[in-house]
Amino acid sequence: MALRKKIYFLLPSLSLLLAYPWPLFSHPGPLDSQGGHHDRKSGQYHCHRSPCLSLENGNGHSENGARKRKGVRRVLRVIDGDTVELYPNERVRLIGVDTPETAHPKRSGECFGPEASEFTRRMIEGKRIRLELDEANAARQHKDPYRRTLAYVYLEDGSFLNAEIIRLGYGKVYTKARFRYRDEFMARQHEAQERGLGLWLACNGRGHASSRFSISHP
Repeated sequence: MALRKKIYFLLPSLSLLLAYPWPLFSHPGPLDSQGGHHDRKSGQYHCHRSPCLSLENGNGHSENGARKRKGVRRVLRVIDGDTVELYPNERVRLIGVDTPETAHPKRSGECFGPEASEFTRRMIEGKRIRLELDEANAARQHKDPYRRTLAYVYLEDGSFLNAEIIRLGYGKVYTKARFRYRDEFMARQHEAQERGLGLWLACNGRGHASSRFSISHP
């Protein structure tokens, strides 16, 4: 009789464990509308259920645990050179990068804006990427004032999009906020200036951005 009572008492707990898989407890943080979340401790994005899982290999099952831990996502569209939208409805702002505007409610497009947007589009639109967060943004839940996720973006081949934009002169280093790779990005920017790449040549021909290119958004 006592054994039956114990089993009866444990049934609700067992049902709860089955309904909510153990990764939810080992990686704290509520799930978003995609069935994943950013771990509060590590900052990594994790997939726990569809539709997020289905994007990892197209059939609703994670190919392996490593890909889940790395937070593989699919790019829905590129908004401009430093802002992208992920499936199904999350905007990501690239950390440490500021590209010229292509459209802005208060001014016309800026020098080299279309080229910067096209570069990012060629690199990642419609592709799988991996996001990495920066602990410097943890206090504000890795969001900017426009509620965009602040992140570094890596392609499946390991290419580091944020750094490539700076290295090839499609954008400038955003210096108004702290971030992990600031020194590295500044070195890449200096090299792009010296070589006259991208906007450093196109915007006035002498390796320095013209007044048409200015840092004005986070």
